[in-house]
Amino acid sequence: MRKSISAIVCLLLLLSWIQIGSPTVSSVAFAEDIPSLSGVPTNLMAKPRNSQADLTWNPPIEGYPVIAYGLYRSTDPAGPYSKIADVMDTKYRDFGLDNGTRYYYKVTSVSVGGESAPSADAAVVPIAPLDAPTGLTAISGDGRATIRWNPVAGAESYNVKRSTDNGQNYETVVSGVTDL
Repeated sequence: MRKSISAIVCLLLLLSWIQIGSPTVSSVAFAEDIPSLSGVPTNLMAKPRNSQADLTWNPPIEGYPVIAYGLYRSTDPAGPYSKIADVMDTKYRDFGLDNGTRYYYKVTSVSVGGESAPSADAAVVPIAPLDAPTGLTAISGDGRATIRWNPVAGAESYNVKRSTDNGQNYETVVSGVTDL
């Protein structure tokens, strides 16, 4: 009885295969044909902050869906680069950097198939905040005030603010002043 059931099952499988038709090479998908890596992230940008760097990038256009991004840093554009973080977003703030030191960054995308090639690098030099201007004077007259101050080394422009609340709640009057 057992042999006859096995023979019937084999016959049914053979008939099913004949009715469906034998698969052709073009209808068979091989694992190597299915992309498993994400593409390379693009447009990596680095903005300096005080002992920090703000990094942003664009996700890859092609490839397998991204699970995470790997961030790498070096002080030499030729490397070696050390992994500093795995993140889910397309932005990251790197803390604890030395002001005045040039840092280079690369980013990779991570998918189920592994990690992509690294992006092009982006460089940044964190900077300390500038000192406040000194020697501030204000001369009023005829409904106007003339304000002067000493230049600050490293400043490219100045924002002039005012308050009527004894040094609180400042509002910007003019931005980007370059002419002292």
